[in-house]
Amino acid sequence: TLSLHDALPISIQGGSVRILTSYEGLEALFIDISGGTVDLVSGDDGMNANGVEMFGPGFGGFGGGGAETLEEAECYLHISGGLVHVNASGDGLDSNGLLLIDGGEIYVSGPTNSGNGALDSGTSAIVHGGVIIAVGASGMDESFDASSTQMSIRHVFTVSIPGESRITLADRSGEILIDFTPAKQFNSVVLSHPDLTLGETYTLTCGDETAEIEITGMVTSNSRGFGGPGGGF
Repeated sequence: TLSLHDALPISIQGGSVRILTSYEGLEALFIDISGGTVDLVSGDDGMNANGVEMFGPGFGGFGGGGAETLEEAECYLHISGGLVHVNASGDGLDSNGLLLIDGGEIYVSGPTNSGNGALDSGTSAIVHGGVIIAVGASGMDESFDASSTQMSIRHVFTVSIPGESRITLADRSGEILIDFTPAKQFNSVVLSHPDLTLGETYTLTCGDETAEIEITGMVTSNSRGFGGPGGGF
């Protein structure tokens, strides 16, 4: 059992970090992953960037309002490289301030209960690069903000998809851009890939369910949900 929790920053630049069981896998004021491999399982949040712990583990303060850069953020979760796998019973990637994705490959098997989301930000959730897919329950799901520079999809299915169901996103020619098999059931899918192109149509297949999705803007969503396009409350 291992949990990294400190008010000091966590920086992972290479190597391999494997957390087999934890309350919250990585927790700090600033979390920065630029390389290496991170594979973690958590009973609550997979990664949690938060402020001063005021009310006990996993319940930190909120970040400053509206921060969209690392310099502005009072706390942040920043991923710019590496390979990340998160299996979280609570929020998958959670920042009480800024959630910023600049690169890397990120695969999140998030919560099955609607009180948490695969992605959760306090101020902004922004993607500028990398490959990311985050799945979980739809009650508190959040998309990336329209201020992102890389396009993303948020799709909510009307049925629950069983765990261990393969997810693929393919372009018009049939080339698979994203391929992921999450550990737990889900009905919300949020994903982003550098090749997503405005006006193009992609096929999202989740187990027996299939959706044809045309990219209509920086954030293409079939459901506003709790976070709504642009994230947050």
